[in-house]
Amino acid sequence: MTYQELIEKCLQGDALAQKKLYNRLAPMMYALCLRYCIHRDDAQDAMQEGFIRMFQNLNKYNDLGSFEGWVRKIMVNTSLTTIKKIKNKRTQSDSYLENLSDKTNVLSALSAQELLEMIKALPPGYQTVFN
Repeated sequence: MTYQELIEKCLQGDALAQKKLYNRLAPMMYALCLRYCIHRDDAQDAMQEGFIRMFQNLNKYNDLGSFEGWVRKIMVNTSLTTIKKIKNKRTQSDSYLENLSDKTNVLSALSAQELLEMIKALPPGYQTVFN
């Protein structure tokens, strides 16, 4: 079955045609996503998100270029978006760790007596839990 026939059936809601199209493209698209994403899990996530976008926008595909090229473009863009999300999470995590490190340095600079005085300044319930 050609891509055009599969596309037409997918647009009609044929689940079997969607599965065939996915199975035909998945190995190539996974390899493509793996080139952009370092970890296999990230590449799989990007590929799945890319297929969702592909099926949602299948009606926008026109026969001007190759279908595989159109899908590749979706996968590359999705992989880049995945990388940005991962980078943002790591940046937030790194900034959290830096702040935590700063607070740890402040706490380690306190003497035992200063720490005990701070605990005594807490309300009784908090003192009990802390102790």
